[in-house]
Amino acid sequence: MDLTEIIKAAVALFIIMDPFSSLPVFIALTRSIPNRDRGLAANRATLVAGATLLVFTLIGPAFLSIIGVTMQSFTIAGGVLLLIMAISIVMGIDYGRGVEQKMDVAVVLIEVPLITGPGAMTTAIILAAKYGTDTVVAAIVLSTIATWLMLRSANAIYGVIGKSGNEVLSRISGLLLSAIAVEFIRSGLGI
Repeated sequence: MDLTEIIKAAVALFIIMDPFSSLPVFIALTRSIPNRDRGLAANRATLVAGATLLVFTLIGPAFLSIIGVTMQSFTIAGGVLLLIMAISIVMGIDYGRGVEQKMDVAVVLIEVPLITGPGAMTTAIILAAKYGTDTVVAAIVLSTIATWLMLRSANAIYGVIGKSGNEVLSRISGLLLSAIAVEFIRSGLGI
């Protein structure tokens, strides 16, 4: 494995995983759970997202081929799911209303497709073809750790921006997320 290739792949994955846009969504989705549980949510979200990306990199192309799903269809489905989530955030709809463990609901929405979405999965597969699977596995570990560090700092960020700032940031992130979702859908449709 070449360290330069690992760094190039890790940077590419970190950019496509985009923890900067995940952070406000994470804060918005976990705002009603205790601070202690927010840290646990960050741990679980990044662990599951990283594991999902690893598994998909290793078996994704074969699995999608076996079940007859194209990468384009996968990208469109991820875009639609992100769009629904974005609309809910912009409209102020609370995920998990009436659900006893809100942390589980929030974390599932953050893991996949937000951190490890179709873009990250597709990028990982392309990078594996270019640099080799071992290099991409190392890059996934590095980019997941960087994302985890950002989500773990969510409490400090929330303390600085406060409730009002969080609401504004949440709505703005919802708008940005909807644009990302539309881009996924357009990419899947080839337009």
